[in-house]
Amino acid sequence: MDSPLRGIDEVRAPLCGKQNGAVRAGYQGMIKILSYSVLIIFLIVIVTAKIIAPRVVVHQLISGVEKNCESCNISVTTSSLSYFPPGLRFSGVRFSGGNPKATAVTAEASQLSAEISLRHLISGVIFLSHIEIKSPKIDVVEGDLRSTPSPENDTNATHFAFKGIKLSDGSFTYTRVYGSRRAEIHTSDLQGSIDLISNLPEFSTHISDGEIKGQLEKSGTFNLKIDSPIFAKDLQVDVGLKLFEQNLADVSPFFQVDSGLKLTGLLHDSDSLMQIRKSSLHGWVFVQYEDLKIKVEETKDRGAIAAFFSNLISSAKMMRKDLHKRHRDQVRSVDLVRKEKETLIQFILRGLRDASLKVASNS
Repeated sequence: MDSPLRGIDEVRAPLCGKQNGAVRAGYQGMIKILSYSVLIIFLIVIVTAKIIAPRVVVHQLISGVEKNCESCNISVTTSSLSYFPPGLRFSGVRFSGGNPKATAVTAEASQLSAEISLRHLISGVIFLSHIEIKSPKIDVVEGDLRSTPSPENDTNATHFAFKGIKLSDGSFTYTRVYGSRRAEIHTSDLQGSIDLISNLPEFSTHISDGEIKGQLEKSGTFNLKIDSPIFAKDLQVDVGLKLFEQNLADVSPFFQVDSGLKLTGLLHDSDSLMQIRKSSLHGWVFVQYEDLKIKVEETKDRGAIAAFFSNLISSAKMMRKDLHKRHRDQVRSVDLVRKEKETLIQFILRGLRDASLKVASNS
């Protein structure tokens, strides 16, 4: 005997099938919409990362540099931004700033890469880390005018932190201009590092540690170390310089123009440390020369660097027969007070010069 509900069941079955099919179709449509949405968002992220974001970041970086330095200009040829981890890569980087009649700096690098903190960038702070600079070329031109000091405690300055800087295959040229005459000295094959440079309040007492190794002209090798809390209120700088096997004829063209000194001979070994605290300097120098010959030509201009080498070389001439005397007899200390209007470089070089004279005179 047939159930009285059989007809109802037979009607319900196709209805349920149709409802389940509609639900499945709805889910499938929703999944497609979500998939397309994710794809669109992903494409937007790619476009932003590759095209829009680098331009925004580059603009903010350039604005920050120019805000801190009115005479400075910076440009890049190409740029890209990665998100994992957040990073920048620039090629064809160029920087310029200053006044050639006082002190002007131009620098360029084939490539610069760094990780960037987006969290800091949103708050207006430029925080870069793991910075690698390839083939930097730096030129410094110095004239007779004094550079205008930067204003202290500039509340409008952009805050920044550059952490873990490394440079490779670099070069540096220093040019001293005397009217129509130019004295140049070159270094090459520079390899260096700096741990941190920052004007953020939390790093106000941090001692930045920098080291650069390279070649001076065509022969000598040097190792330069500088330690300083750069943005501290009181001046504090430690400068260590080592120079080895320098053919003085290579640097003679610079000193002939700069101070009328024609040099030949060999600098075997030189080591020094100058420590500056506010307006006081304490330091020591060790130096050895061999077969030194010097011809002095009269000139009315004598730069600080030339004055140092002139006295150092004259001192070495007096002691060139004493290359094998005890090490402790070739080291002397010096204590100085900074003169009015004396630049930091001149102050350091005067310390090197005076200590070298003490070594030569055995005083």
